[in-house]
Amino acid sequence: MTSYAFANTPDIVTKNISDPKLYEENSRGWLINGLRLSKSRSIDASKHGLLPNSDKDQSKTLETIFKKAASASNIDTVYVPTGTYYIADQIQLFPGINLIGDGPRKTIFDRKDNRNYLLRTHAKDYKGIIIARVTLKNQERLAMMKSSSNISFFYNELYGGIMRLEKCSYVDFEHNAFNDNLGKSGYASSNCDHIKIVSNRCNGIENGSINLSGHTNSYVAYNYITASKLIDSGYAGIRLPNSAKHNLVEFNYIENHGRGLFVLSSSDNNIFRNNVVVRARYQGALIQSPRTTLENNIFVDAGDRAIILNNQDSEKKYLKTENCRIVNNVIYDTKNTVGSLGISVTSEQNIIEGNKVSTKFGRKLKEISANNKDANNTLITVTPALRSVLDPDTEHSQGNNKPDKRREEE
Repeated sequence: MTSYAFANTPDIVTKNISDPKLYEENSRGWLINGLRLSKSRSIDASKHGLLPNSDKDQSKTLETIFKKAASASNIDTVYVPTGTYYIADQIQLFPGINLIGDGPRKTIFDRKDNRNYLLRTHAKDYKGIIIARVTLKNQERLAMMKSSSNISFFYNELYGGIMRLEKCSYVDFEHNAFNDNLGKSGYASSNCDHIKIVSNRCNGIENGSINLSGHTNSYVAYNYITASKLIDSGYAGIRLPNSAKHNLVEFNYIENHGRGLFVLSSSDNNIFRNNVVVRARYQGALIQSPRTTLENNIFVDAGDRAIILNNQDSEKKYLKTENCRIVNNVIYDTKNTVGSLGISVTSEQNIIEGNKVSTKFGRKLKEISANNKDANNTLITVTPALRSVLDPDTEHSQGNNKPDKRREEE
C-alpha cells in the first residue's frame, strides 16, 4: 500500500480539519462535519465481538452489531476502534446508524476480493448517516450503492477500487482520500442527482478520477486530483458524459491526467469555472456538449490543443456543441510547444471571448471556425504567475465553508 500522509495533503483538502466545526472528540461524543454524535448513543464494536487484526472474517459479527444498533431506539452510531478488520463478505449500512472509526489508516476494513464489493447499500433513505474516519480497502471494487440517499462520507481513505453509485441522491464526499483506485475512475457513478464531492484528494488513479455519468444538480469543488506520472487515458480528471446536466465544477486542481475537463454525449448546461489543469496528455478541456460554460480556468502544459470545442459525431446521435461560453481562460506552457494550439473550435454558435494564450514556448493562439463570436482573445508574451487554488490566503481555499446554493434553493 502506497503511503499518503494526510498531514501533507494541501490546504484544499485539509484546511480546518482540526476545526471543531469539522471534527472534535471528547469524553461525551463526536462533532463531525456539523453532526453531533453522543457516545452514550453508540455501540463500541470491540465490546460486542468484533476482532481487530484477526485473519477470521468479521462480516457477520459487524452485521450483527449493526442490526443490534438499528433495533435499539437509543443507539445511532457504531464505533469501531483502531485495528484492521478482515471482511470476506460485505459491509451493509443501516438507515439511521452512523459508522465512526479512529481515523484513516487506523480503523481499516479490508476485503481481498477483486470480484466483489466491500461496501453495499440498497434502495433506501439512509436518513443522513455519516461514515467517517475509516479506511475502506479492496482492489477494483470498493462500494456499490444503488438508489440510496442521504449518506455522507467524511475524512476516510477510499483505497483500491471504484466508488460506484447508481441512481443515488444527496450523497456527499468531503475530505476523503481516494488512493490507488483501479478502473475507469475513483468515483465512477451514473444517473445520480445532488451529489457533492468537495475537498477530497485523488491520488494515483489508473484512468481518471471523477466520472459523473448522467449526473444532475451536483457540485464538485476544491478537490486536489493528481497522479504520480502522466496518465495515458482518454478519461479525465473530471468527466461529465451521458446527459449530465446542471452541474457546477469549480476550484479544482487537476494534474497529470489524459484530459483535465471533459464533457460529452449530450450533456447540457454544465459550468466549469476557476479550475487549474496542469500537464494533460491530450487536452486541458474537451467540450462536446451544448450550453457548456468554461470560464476563468487556467491550463498549463495542456496537450497539443489546450481547449477543444467540437461536435462529437457527424451522425447526429448526440446534441451539437453549441451555445457554449469559453470566456477568460488562461493557457500557458513551461516547455517547448511549437506547433500546438491554444483554442480549437470547429462547432458553431459559441462565444469565445477574453481568453489569453502565452506564445513564450511556441503555442499558437486559436483556430475558430465561422459562425462563432470570436472576441478579444489575445496572445501574451510572458508567463503569468500560477494562480493556485491551493493558496490558503486566497478565497479559493474557503469554498468548503460555503453553502451549496443549489440545495438552498430547493
